[in-house]
Amino acid sequence: MSRLNSIPNPDPTVLRKCSRCHARSQEQLYKDFYAYALSVTLRFIPSREDAREVVNDVFIKVFTRLKIEIPDNFTGWLRRIVVHTAVDRYRANRTRKELHSDIGEPLPLPVPEEILDQLNAEDILKLLDQLNETPRMVFILYEIEGYHHDEIAGMLQIEATTSRSHLFRAKAFLRNSLLNLTLHERNAG
Repeated sequence: MSRLNSIPNPDPTVLRKCSRCHARSQEQLYKDFYAYALSVTLRFIPSREDAREVVNDVFIKVFTRLKIEIPDNFTGWLRRIVVHTAVDRYRANRTRKELHSDIGEPLPLPVPEEILDQLNAEDILKLLDQLNETPRMVFILYEIEGYHHDEIAGMLQIEATTSRSHLFRAKAFLRNSLLNLTLHERNAG
C-alpha cells in the first residue's frame, strides 16, 4: 500500500466545494484522481474502454456521496469505491458458464527464486490479464487488495470455497506461466 500513501489527499476546500456541486472543483478533483482511479480499475477490468466507463461511474458516486460525507482519507475512500464499482461491473457482466466451470485443478509447481526476483508488478499484471475473469478478480481482491475469502464471496456472490478454488487456480496458472517462462529463457539462452 505504499503507492496509496504516495498519492496526496485533495485540499479540504476542494472537497467542500465538490460537496456543494461546484463544477470547477469537481472537474479539478476528477483530473487530479482520474489516472489513479483508472490504474486501480484496470487491475479488475482489462478492457480500457470498459475501465473508463467504470471510472466515470466511480466519479458519479464520489460526487453524490460527497454531498453526504467528506472523508478524512479521500484516497483510501476513493479506492474502496473503485474496487466495489469494478466488482459490481464484473458481477453484471460475468457468465454463468465461467461460474460453474469445473476444470481440474493443476498441480502447483515450484518456481525458481531467480525468476521471482526478476519479476515486477507490471509483469505479474500482464500474466493476470491472461486469466479468466473470476480467478483474476479473486486473486486481485485477495492478494493485492487484502480481502478475505468470506468478503470476496459476498462481493462476487459466490461461495467462500469457490473463492479459495479460484485463488488456487490463479496461483497455479501463475506458477505454470512462470515455469514456462523460465524454460523458454533457458532454452533460448
